[in-house]
Amino acid sequence: MIGLLLSILCFYGYVYASSQILKIPIGQAPFFSISIIGVALFFFAVSNQLETGAFLIFVVGMVCFAGAGVHFFKQKKKIESGWFRHPAFLFALLLVFSFIITLGMTFTTIDDYVYWGIIGKYLHFYNHLPTPDTTIIARHLGYTPGTSLIHYFFYQIMNDYRPAISYFAQNIILLSALFVVIKEEKIKHNILLFI
Repeated sequence: MIGLLLSILCFYGYVYASSQILKIPIGQAPFFSISIIGVALFFFAVSNQLETGAFLIFVVGMVCFAGAGVHFFKQKKKIESGWFRHPAFLFALLLVFSFIITLGMTFTTIDDYVYWGIIGKYLHFYNHLPTPDTTIIARHLGYTPGTSLIHYFFYQIMNDYRPAISYFAQNIILLSALFVVIKEEKIKHNILLFI
């Protein structure tokens, strides 16, 4: 559970930084954040510094989260009455809910989750991109490692490999993309549409 909390806090740090510092609209900030994490991981992977890169990305996310905490307490009076309606809070709530529903999930068929999960598992255990001489089936190597790198990032934060973490990472990507359509002024209505 500590790994789950750390992963959500780290990701929230990126969402906060992209919305507050880069001024990206809050509905687009999660998708921008997960994309930046994926691109940075890919850069570190091709530089053969994947484990170091994942750690650096995690540390930066936690520093951004600390900045979000300071900002929250400075703005406490302004947002005291409606903080639970803020899109970032609701997004974090959806992430926790998505993790709960993925607990105990396993890979049951050969689908895209399995391909990404297999590459992600390899990344988690070996901390580098697979090469053609690995024991991974060639058709798995035909997939670009983008989503697998996101899975790897969450495996690293949680210091574990489980299919449920793969599904959770995939849910973060999905929720980030869906969150783009949320309008802050109609937040309750839009969240109910998700559910």
